[in-house]
Amino acid sequence: MAVPYLAPYEVAESLLACVCAELDAAQAALAPAVTVAGCPDRACVAVGSPAWEDCCDGELMVLLERTFAVRDFPNEDRTATDCYPQRMAGTYLIRVLRCACTSDEAAPTCACRAEEARQVTSDATAVARALTCCFGDGGALEDVDWVFDGASIVGPNGGCIGGETRVTVELDWCTCDQT
Repeated sequence: MAVPYLAPYEVAESLLACVCAELDAAQAALAPAVTVAGCPDRACVAVGSPAWEDCCDGELMVLLERTFAVRDFPNEDRTATDCYPQRMAGTYLIRVLRCACTSDEAAPTCACRAEEARQVTSDATAVARALTCCFGDGGALEDVDWVFDGASIVGPNGGCIGGETRVTVELDWCTCDQT
């Protein structure tokens, strides 16, 4: 068995592809009655804290926040051992940012805020559907155990608003004697 050095990254790439496809599907399904943006051109796997800037063309980021040992997925195993854990999990942050309603002279209009809410809620629904499809039968990660860790609306900040979704995924892992 090969050592899965890139397993956490490969899960992030699969999540990115699933979410991007579902954002495009939402755009196509709602058009022409409702206008929402599809997958942003700026869609990537990243590490560290994502920047809150230049989001008016949209931004989709999948970030690995942390990895941890598990014995009974998804519960973190903090048992002392002289051996590296045999099972690992990773928590991923999926962030979709769009341009927020801003004005230097007056409060944003209700029409602008409604358009912003329509986009952000459409994005959040698309991310949730993407996870269900990605981990479901026939999905890119169908044989992988996962837990939905919640979603929240973030912003506005730096002219951006959007949503964040966290998901914990059991990672392909091996011990040293399995390489």
